[in-house]
Amino acid sequence: MAQKFKVVDSIWFNQIGIVKVETEHYGNKYYIGEGVGLDRQEDEQKIARNGMPVYKSIINEFFKED
Repeated sequence: MAQKFKVVDSIWFNQIGIVKVETEHYGNKYYIGEGVGLDRQEDEQKIARNGMPVYKSIINEFFKED
């Protein structure tokens, strides 16, 4: 059985998602990836498991208003 990640938030751009995962020892981690688009929770788990790590500072800078 695949590990179940504690996804506490996500943001979606069509099928591309950024998920916020609460870890037991390392605080919150962020991952970006592509979902299938049929089941949000399954897509969140897929991205948490296989997505590319993203640093919070990069996310904040990207969404910062000019």
